[in-house]
Amino acid sequence: MMDPQLPPPGWYDNAGSPRWWDGSQWGPLSPPAGMPAPQPSPAPGPRARISPVAWVGFAFGIAAFLSLLPSLGHLNWMFGMLGSWTVIPAIVCSIVGIVKSEQKLIGILGLVGAGLALFLPVLGWLT
Repeated sequence: MMDPQLPPPGWYDNAGSPRWWDGSQWGPLSPPAGMPAPQPSPAPGPRARISPVAWVGFAFGIAAFLSLLPSLGHLNWMFGMLGSWTVIPAIVCSIVGIVKSEQKLIGILGLVGAGLALFLPVLGWLT
């Protein structure tokens, strides 16, 4: 009878090589007759890659948004347009980053920043 405190029979890692535990003692490094060979555990997958272009688009999107904030609530909406040179690179780099990245969030946030930067001068002009 097996001791309930002992681990169940099976393959266990022994410093990188599998070793059989039969429920009461360690066995040889090869499987006993009739036992299947151990299956290697799958290697962890790589982390989702974010394209550097997506980070550039994100940075331009944030810069565009921040440079156009002073236009909010001012009749002089042209002040906000001075910072609009960052909008086009933000849009282009964010779209390229979304296409080339496995992780899309950074590129999407760059597009959101650029979209807000396009909208703020209009909002300033309307007030």
